[in-house]
Amino acid sequence: MTALLMMKEKIKSLYASYHGIIVPTVKAIIAFIMLMAINDKIGYMRQLDSFLVVLVLAAVCAFTPRVITVLVGLIVILGHLYSLSMELALVAAAVFAVMLFLYLRFCSKELLLLVLVPVSFYIGIPYVMPLLVGVLCGPTAVLTFCCGIIVHYYIDYVSVNALTIQGMTTTGSMDKIRVALDGIIHNEEMFLALLSFAAATIVVHILRRQSVDHAWSMAIFTGAMTNVILNFMGLLIFDNGPSIIGLLLGTVIAIPVAMFVGFLFMGLDYSRTERVQFEDEDYYYYVKVVPKMNIKAPSKTVKKINTQRNRTYYK
Repeated sequence: MTALLMMKEKIKSLYASYHGIIVPTVKAIIAFIMLMAINDKIGYMRQLDSFLVVLVLAAVCAFTPRVITVLVGLIVILGHLYSLSMELALVAAAVFAVMLFLYLRFCSKELLLLVLVPVSFYIGIPYVMPLLVGVLCGPTAVLTFCCGIIVHYYIDYVSVNALTIQGMTTTGSMDKIRVALDGIIHNEEMFLALLSFAAATIVVHILRRQSVDHAWSMAIFTGAMTNVILNFMGLLIFDNGPSIIGLLLGTVIAIPVAMFVGFLFMGLDYSRTERVQFEDEDYYYYVKVVPKMNIKAPSKTVKKINTQRNRTYYK
């Protein structure tokens, strides 16, 4: 435990010292992975499906507000969809407009989740996200989280059905719009992910705010089990959903990752719990105080020892 606390303090010290370098670098990496994932899935516009363009856009996102990263991702998606089918782009633009309205109205602080959720699916760690969102964010983050899931599954739907959509050259626009809407309205796997991930996020958020000992650990484990149970139920009811092996393996990875992040942000020492009682004219208060685990990282000091003795010369 001492080693973990020392590592935590070193991470905090490193972040404080190099904040101006770490934040742009992380933003650039996130934007780079996002754009590469989009190009890999639906890279139909040659002008955007370029490594140099990806590098330039990632560099722009590194030194601009988070909303620019989201807008760049949405615009690149619309550009690729337009190259495939104008109707697909119109449906996606309408969905994105609703998402941005929800962002402006309810959950502006967690906007980056709209990018992080599809990225987590692309790199194969989606089950980490509901646990981390429940631990670190408020309840309104569920809206942005769900929007990110919709973006991922719509891109995945277009990627899988691209040949069918390209073959609809003689059909009318309404038929193409119907096919595009099917990727959202009749996507059972997407609705299962929305239900299970949102439920797991809410469970983690509610439980980690309780005053019981080890509430964070209980919340993470319970949220992970909620996600697993709901996905199993979805597999039985809809006969569609994630693979069982992928679900279990992803959950096994997600729990320790969420535990480590929870330790970094809220490591509590329950052995030193105190309960305080006091009153005023109207109320009597019972307060439970749990201190955070902290340790000072050892600072290295260099002590100079002069071993050379002064020599005295006699004539």
